[in-house]
Amino acid sequence: MNELKTNVNDIKSVAKILKKELALMDFELSHSSALNLASRSLGFKNYQTYKGLLDDKKKKFIYPKIRGESSKLIEKEKLEKYPRIYNKFTKIGHTQEYNIYIDRELSNGIDKYNYFLIFELKNSYTGRVFFIPEYNHFSFYIYPNIKEAKSDYSIEPHMGINNIKYFDMIKHLNNKEWLNQEILWDLMNLIENIERDRKALIEISNKYSKEELEERYRGQKND
Repeated sequence: MNELKTNVNDIKSVAKILKKELALMDFELSHSSALNLASRSLGFKNYQTYKGLLDDKKKKFIYPKIRGESSKLIEKEKLEKYPRIYNKFTKIGHTQEYNIYIDRELSNGIDKYNYFLIFELKNSYTGRVFFIPEYNHFSFYIYPNIKEAKSDYSIEPHMGINNIKYFDMIKHLNNKEWLNQEILWDLMNLIENIERDRKALIEISNKYSKEELEERYRGQKND
């Protein structure tokens, strides 16, 4: 990781600006959420991780897991709002952090499909935000609406020297009526991981020929 000259006071100022800018886009963030988002834009997991590394303290932050009835209620509410759409895809495998599916689209208006891999974070809340290494696209499954998603909206992010330009992406998506807080956070989580894992995901994607992807896609759909 590159050496950063930012200090705790600086990042708090960044968080205040970020909170103000997002409020203008109708995204209300708490101060702690703004701190976490500012820290993640620098490549850290969250503000506590950033502060711990800045202070040169080797601490491991463990967040409590929601268990029992509370967990079941949250999962039920999530599925009611974002029913699973995975029957649209064919699952081909997974890594420690990603589920990997085969998707397809018509090629240049010709009646022929192109098959490719899409990656989703396992801890995705909405199940609507994916990354496509072949096209360097983030794909949002939101049409005809978020609940009954059957097709996607894709965006190719602008790249900085070392990272994706977060705010350019957010501004681009700001006028989309389907963008909400949950999709935004799924996007930010995915961006954070893609910055680190892009090369590995491209390598996974390149292992499969178009013919093999088509065969596996069709084979599972016909089962």
